[in-house]
Formats: sequence, structure tokens, C-alpha cells
Amino acid sequence: MIRYLILKNTSGIPQKTSCKRLKASQRDVRFAIIIDFCLVFRHLLTNFTTFAVETRFIASLLKLFKMMLSQNLQYLRRKSGHSQQEIADRLEIPRTTWSGYELGKVEPNIGMLQRISTYFNQSIDRLLNQRIDHDAHEIARNDHMRVLAITMDQDQRQNIELVYSKAEAGYLDSFQDPEYIGELPKMYIPNLPSGSYRAFEIHGDSMLPMPSGSLVVSKYVESLSDLKDDKTYIIITQRDGIVYKRVRNHKDQKCLTAVSDNESYPPYTISYSDIQEIWRYHAHIVYSDARQQKADWLQETVMDMQKKLAAMDKKL
Repeated sequence: MIRYLILKNTSGIPQKTSCKRLKASQRDVRFAIIIDFCLVFRHLLTNFTTFAVETRFIASLLKLFKMMLSQNLQYLRRKSGHSQQEIADRLEIPRTTWSGYELGKVEPNIGMLQRISTYFNQSIDRLLNQRIDHDAHEIARNDHMRVLAITMDQDQRQNIELVYSKAEAGYLDSFQDPEYIGELPKMYIPNLPSGSYRAFEIHGDSMLPMPSGSLVVSKYVESLSDLKDDKTYIIITQRDGIVYKRVRNHKDQKCLTAVSDNESYPPYTISYSDIQEIWRYHAHIVYSDARQQKADWLQETVMDMQKKLAAMDKKL
């Protein structure tokens, strides 16, 4: 509030006021007004800043709600197996309006939100605040193994997630994260025995004649006691990453020996406590001519033997 300073003569005696003194008094009044105006301006500025921050927060919250709603509507519509036109017809709205909902370009009013909530049997709170697609991520648990995140397709069949070698580092950090698993490429193979399956790309020549770049389709092993000697497995550890090896299980020592089919690579021991996941070989997919791969491997083996014999001859 701006205050005004009023000078009053209470003596009853007329006083002579010089021009210089009057000007000084006027300066004091102006100075007091300027100070009070600055205080008021600072108060208004503080309130405006608080208001601006709150406005930005509310805008960010509304944007988050809109994004969550659009993602949920896309997921629910695809899960239902209906087209945008079919959903729009059931809700008695134009298809372009429903498309705007899914893209986050159009906001449904509260009445439409209630109709959508009833149609998909989802609460408005869930539509606005939760990723409903995470319902498709199930968790398999076992006392002897870690948490396994899996995904289901719209027919409630388990997907086979593909883990390529370039995604190995991300898989090691996020293999328990349902959202990460949900973003992996997927495929489906009919008539597989019951269980959870995943496909891993292997690289290197330690398991020749299986060529580098092959996809090994493997079944999740729920208990380390189920490991079979001399069978091949995909083994996930932080130390070695994703490896494909033949194993020998030592239950009494709580460890296993990982053996390469290529004898150039020595076997090594992996402790049970280091194993994060283990998958038993079921099938593999090769993207190149297997006969040519085997011929190349035999040729390389012969050449390597010749080099070693030549080296021995020189020593003799």
C-alpha cells in the first residue's frame, strides 16, 4: 500500500516556510512514496513468481495426464482387437475424435471419460495415473532364481523376446524391469512346450560349429537343481555377461563348470551366487549357410594346426 506523508501545522501560529524548506519536504514525500512503491512491487513480483511456478507445475501435470491417457487408450483399444472406427461407433463419437484421444491432441470431457471408463472397465484414476500396459508384464518367482519379467500378446500367449548382442549391456542392467522387457523385439513360435522362452544372439567362435550371430531360443530354468550335465545353456552373469556354454553342475559345491565346444577355450567355474538367469537350449536360428560355416571352421582349424606344426618344427 502506498502511504502519503501529510505535514500539519498544530501550533496555530502562521509560519513562514522558505522555498528551500518546502522543496525539501516535497522531496521527503516523494522519497517515501518511491520506497513504498518498491515494496509493493516486490510483493507483487514475489506473488507473480509463485503463481508462475504453480501454473507451470499444473501445466506439466496436465500434460502428464494427457500423455498417460493417450498411451492407455491406445493399449486398451489394441488389446480389445477393435479398430478406431469400431471403438468410436460404440462411444458414438467420430473416428477422428477417438484418434485425437489416442494421439493426445484432443482431451475428452468428464462425461466422455466416464463412458470410456465404463466401456473398458477401468477407473478414471487408472486411465490418468497408471500405465495399464504394465498389466501385461507378469513376474515369475522362485526361491532359487531371480525375478523373471515376461510379456504376453493380445491372445494371452507368452512372447519370445529377442536379446541381440548389441543390447547385452542394457539387458544386464534391466532384465528385471518389466518396461525394458516390454520394449524388446518379440517373435512367436507355435507348438512350444509350456514354459517361458527367450532368444539370445550369440557371438564368437567358442561354441563352433554353431556360427556367431545365431539366435539361441532357450527355455527359462526355474531352479539350478534342474541343470543337466553336458547340456547347453545361456548363462547370465554380471562378470561374463551373456554366454552360451555346455555345463557341468556341482550341486555340493554350489557352482557349475562352463565348457566351450571349441577346445581352444578353457573351461571355467561359475558360482551359483553369480548367476542371475539361466536358460536351457531349445532351438537355434542360423542366418547363414550352415554347411559353409562348418567348412570355413574346418579350414580355419586345419590352418591353425599347420601353423602350430610349423612352429614346433622350428623349435626342433
